[in-house]
Amino acid sequence: MNTLDKMTSGEGGGNKDAAASYIGKDDATRGVLVEGEDVLVQGRIHGAIYWKSVAVLIFALILTFQIPVLGAFFGVVGVLMAIGATLTRHFLLLALTNKRVLSRYGVLQVDVVAIQFKQIESIEMERMLPGQIFNYATVVIMGTGRRTIRIPFIANAAEFRRKYDEVTLKEKD
Repeated sequence: MNTLDKMTSGEGGGNKDAAASYIGKDDATRGVLVEGEDVLVQGRIHGAIYWKSVAVLIFALILTFQIPVLGAFFGVVGVLMAIGATLTRHFLLLALTNKRVLSRYGVLQVDVVAIQFKQIESIEMERMLPGQIFNYATVVIMGTGRRTIRIPFIANAAEFRRKYDEVTLKEKD
């Protein structure tokens, strides 16, 4: 089983003692740590991932009083959107170790990426109006070549980027 399979299944070796010292780290992160690698910060998924489904459900509730059939339809759509958001929240992973950045994203096609620092051009934060209001951002990792990774709804995006800057600037000195 290769490293990417271990990351998605949660199996495998790695420095279990270092992994156990980081509270809140899931098995997927723990499964791919190598000897001497520690998780510095892990991205937390913000609850605002559900804002679209909540908006549709509120609209469905209001519409139910005027047109019950259409309100029921939008209610089903809102529930399906909430299920999709829950699955997305389950599969999203963003972690910064002292050696690389680990990410997992997607629902039907789950992509697992581990990028060493020397292969990262930049880490950017995108914050739209809802992100400004609810204090979350999309973390965009620009890799060398054409690789771009977008992890949405990260509650501690600024902390993640600051920690990455600290680690990479220490390496350059």
